[in-house]
Amino acid sequence: MKNFIADTGYLIALYDPSDDARNVSKANASFRDLFEEEGNALLLLWPVLYETLNTRLSKRMDVVRRIESVWRKLRSRNQLVFMDDRPFRDLSLADWEKELARRGHYRPLSLVDRVLRNAILSPSTKIHGLLTFNRKDFEDVCSKRDIEIVSHN
Repeated sequence: MKNFIADTGYLIALYDPSDDARNVSKANASFRDLFEEEGNALLLLWPVLYETLNTRLSKRMDVVRRIESVWRKLRSRNQLVFMDDRPFRDLSLADWEKELARRGHYRPLSLVDRVLRNAILSPSTKIHGLLTFNRKDFEDVCSKRDIEIVSHN
C-alpha cells in the first residue's frame, strides 16, 4: 500500500466541478487510478481540509454529498487517513516568521502549505506521493524524502 497526501488545490479540483475543467479532469483521472481499487491510501491534513471545505463548497449540497460518498467508500476500505497536524504547527509558524524576517527574497507560502511541507519532511510520516497542481512549492521537500509528486501542471 502507498500513501498519497493531497494539497488543497488537488482536493478542490477533485470535488468542485466549477474549478478549471482541465484540473477537474486530471484530478478525477488520477484519483481513479490511485484509489478506485483497494491498495493506496489518501492522507489528509486538517489544515488542508479547512481550506478545501470552505464556506463556498460547504453550501453546495451536490459537493457535500459527493465528498461524503467518496470518503465513506474509502473509509470502508481503510484508504482514508486524517493526519494530525499538531507535530508540525509550531515548526510551520516559526518557518513563516523566519521567512518574514529574511532580507530580500520572501517565499509567499501559506501556513497550510508550510504545514504540508513539514509533514512531508518528517521521517515519521509514511508518504509515498503528493497530489498537487503546484509542483514548485513542494519539489524541494519531496526530493529530500524521495517522494513522488503526482503533479498535473
